[in-house]
Amino acid sequence: MSEWVIETHELTKTLGGRTAVDSLALRIGKGEIYGFLGPNGAGKTTTIRMLLGLIRPTRGTVRLFGRDLNKDRLAVLRRVGSLVEYPSYYGHLTAFENLETVRRILDVPRSRIGEVLDTVRLSKEAKRPVKGFSLGMKQRLGIATALLGSPELLILDEPTNGLDPSGILEMRELIKRMPEEHGITVLVSSHLLSEIEQTATQVGIINRGKLIFQDSTEALRLRSGTGIRLCVDRADTAWKMLLANGIRAERADGNRLLLNHESDEKLARIVKFLVYNDIAVYRVEEEKRSLEDMFLELTGGGESL
Repeated sequence: MSEWVIETHELTKTLGGRTAVDSLALRIGKGEIYGFLGPNGAGKTTTIRMLLGLIRPTRGTVRLFGRDLNKDRLAVLRRVGSLVEYPSYYGHLTAFENLETVRRILDVPRSRIGEVLDTVRLSKEAKRPVKGFSLGMKQRLGIATALLGSPELLILDEPTNGLDPSGILEMRELIKRMPEEHGITVLVSSHLLSEIEQTATQVGIINRGKLIFQDSTEALRLRSGTGIRLCVDRADTAWKMLLANGIRAERADGNRLLLNHESDEKLARIVKFLVYNDIAVYRVEEEKRSLEDMFLELTGGGESL
């Protein structure tokens, strides 16, 4: 790809002597939904603030649409819409009136208000005061505000925070429609793997400021992989026998051994070897690690999801 929508090089931010973001190299292509995943405090919001020009990097560069953000800030940011943390509104004004205040600043046609309200499915609520909106409706209005300027890139920071299940579903479906119906590239941050898994086409995992995984959602699933669980007697003896014969295995609880996924032929030879050496094999089972297991392994398992 000759031009990335978002490309960072050695992006670093130090705050109070602590490195919040460390040498980040993001690569996000046109039309992708990029899930920016990490535990709370991993550096997601700090990264997003740098992408939006809200804070300056300690070092490194941000390029949006192939242009240096530091050199072409205004021209580049006109093509970006964002929702960072909770949106603020004038509660006594209607949804339409709130959007009108932003429309005047952006100097876009008034017809855009109806279009974005329709996109986020709030057209029927256009004349209601925002103070009566649910949190999910307010989040959707925040996205409508971000879409007013017809952006090519939409950046959403934890957009499902605080939403009930129906609100999460609405937000998920809205995000998925952005590339398909409007040609918009989306970067969405979350600490919830389940949300990223159901919306994103690409995933970047950040932990303690470092990008530790960046690839397609499918590649993450494949990396989670499968293994083989053997239930045997004398598990310690069996484990030592396998290692002594160059077969990698791990001890698990009780009488279980864990092997990497093997071909049927090799697995049959392993079972035959154990039985030949008077190790009873009670069960042979396939064990698939979940994406949650993979996430915990990559992030050290020390943070909550």
